[in-house]
Amino acid sequence: MKWDKDKPETVRHLCPHCRGAITQADYLGVWERGQWVSRCGNFTYDHVGKRWIDDVGMPCRPPRHVAFVGVWTAYSPQRAWPDIVREFLEARKAQKAGDSGPMQGFRNETLADVWEEEYEHTDAEILRRRALQEPDIPLQVAPIGACKVLLGIDTQADRWEVVAWAIGRSGERWAIDYRVIYGAPALADQWAEKLDPVIGTVYKHVNGHDIRVTAAGIDTGGTNWTHNAYAYCRARQHLGVYATRGEGQIGKPIKMPPTWVDINAAGHIVKRGVKLWRICVDTAKDQLHGQLTQVKAPGPGYIHLNRHLPPEFYDQLIAERRIRVRQAHGWIERWICPAGHRNEVLDCTVIVMLLEQIYGLHNTPASTWAMWERRLEPDLLVEAVEVGPASRPPFNPPRSSPVRGEDPPPLPPQTRGGPGRGWRPWNKGPARCNPDRLSNPCRGVGAPSEHFDFQS
Repeated sequence: MKWDKDKPETVRHLCPHCRGAITQADYLGVWERGQWVSRCGNFTYDHVGKRWIDDVGMPCRPPRHVAFVGVWTAYSPQRAWPDIVREFLEARKAQKAGDSGPMQGFRNETLADVWEEEYEHTDAEILRRRALQEPDIPLQVAPIGACKVLLGIDTQADRWEVVAWAIGRSGERWAIDYRVIYGAPALADQWAEKLDPVIGTVYKHVNGHDIRVTAAGIDTGGTNWTHNAYAYCRARQHLGVYATRGEGQIGKPIKMPPTWVDINAAGHIVKRGVKLWRICVDTAKDQLHGQLTQVKAPGPGYIHLNRHLPPEFYDQLIAERRIRVRQAHGWIERWICPAGHRNEVLDCTVIVMLLEQIYGLHNTPASTWAMWERRLEPDLLVEAVEVGPASRPPFNPPRSSPVRGEDPPPLPPQTRGGPGRGWRPWNKGPARCNPDRLSNPCRGVGAPSEHFDFQS
C-alpha cells in the first residue's frame, strides 16, 4: 500500500510483479475474477467452475490441505483502504510514544499477522549446544579454577529448587548441581528436614578435595511460608544461610542495603534477629544476560554449563524477557516472565550473584585466589591411594604438608607442667602447647608436623 504523505485518501495498491498501481475502486471492479494459487504454483482453484486445475490448466485432484495465508482486511470490500491507512498511522504514532498496544491490535486484527514484542532474551538451545562443548564433568563436581560453592534456593508452594554454582576468579561460574526438593514450606518442621542435608552437602573437586558450601541464600518471598523462612535463616546464620528478597528497582546495585525484620512491639531490633538481604533483580539479570550472550570464551565473567543438567534448567535460566512496560512515571524496560513459563533457576542464580557481592568475591585480591587455588591442587596422598595397594609407594610427606585421608594417632595422657598453665607436650619438649591445636590439627601453621608421628 502506498499513499501521499498525510493523505490517506490517496492510497493505492502497488503490484509487486508489474509495479502497477490500482485504487480500491479498480480493485472492486476485478476482485471477483481473482483466483487462489498455491505458493508452489502447482494448484489453482477456479471458483467460477468450482474445480482445481494444475500448472498447465488441466483439471486435477484437489490438494490434501489448503491454507489461506496473508488474507487480510484489504481483501474485503466492506473496509475502506483510507481507513486502514489512518489506523496504521495512529498505531505507529502511539508506538513511537512507547505504547505498542494499538500496533499489536492492528497487526493481529487488520493485517492477520502474528504480533511479536521486541525484547532481549537468550536462546536456550544455544546454551544447550554450548554445554556440549564443555569438558564432560559429572554433576556435583567442581572443576579446576573453582574455589567456592554458593547455593541459591527458591521457595515455591510445594517445593524448594536449589542451584549450586562453583565460583572462580573474576566472576567465572560453573553450574554444578540442580535439585528439586518437594515438600510443604508452610510446615516449619520440614525446612530443617529438607534443606539441612542440602546445605551440608560436601561437593568434590576434580583434584579429589572436598568443597563445602560457603553460603546459601533463600528466597523468603511468598504467601504462607515467609515466617518459616525467617526462622530457618535466623537459626543458621552461623552456617552462612542468608534470607533474601528480590526487588524490582531500576539503576540500583545488586546488593542493596539489608534490613532487620525481627522487631518487637516497641520498635526495637530483636537480639540475634534475622537480616533480610534485598536484591535488585533487574540489575542482576542485566549482568547475567550480558555474560551469557557477550562473553564467548572461558575466563572472567564466563558462564560454564554442564551437559548433564536437564533441559528445563536452560529453559528456566532464560525464561524472562526484557521488554518495555508502562509505569506511573513513564516507560521503562523490565525483565518479565511470560505466563506459563518457570524461572526458578534464574531466581536461584540471581541469589548466588548476591552472595558473591556479600562475600566480596568480585573484588577479592589475586593473592587470595591463588591461596585458595593452591589448597585445591592435586594431593599426593590421594594419587598414591588410587594406584592400588599392591604397588603403593612409600609416603614421606614434608613437615609442612597436612595429612589427608588418615586419622591422627591418639594422644598420650597429658601431664601437668610445672608452674606454667599450659599442657606439657607429649614429646616431653620444653615448649608449651595449646590444647586446641592438639585436638584440631588444622588450626595453626605447622601443627600436623609438630604433633603427629608419620611413621607407619
